[in-house]
Amino acid sequence: MAEWLQQPPAKETKDFTLAASSALTSALKLAQTDAESGVHEARSMLGDRGEALTKVAQQMGDTEDGNQSGN
Repeated sequence: MAEWLQQPPAKETKDFTLAASSALTSALKLAQTDAESGVHEARSMLGDRGEALTKVAQQMGDTEDGNQSGN
């Protein structure tokens, strides 16, 4: 059985719409901030890994050339 409901008053409809819009805007800003910080952290981590790999490669090159210190 279908029941027709009265349309809510315009002020309440407007207030609800504004509240929903504000909540969505805040959620989008938070998601964007999270995404941006994730990218920064990933770049930082990858940069650190790259530097570490470069040092290891240099050390391996020194060892293969017979330039290992302590010999």
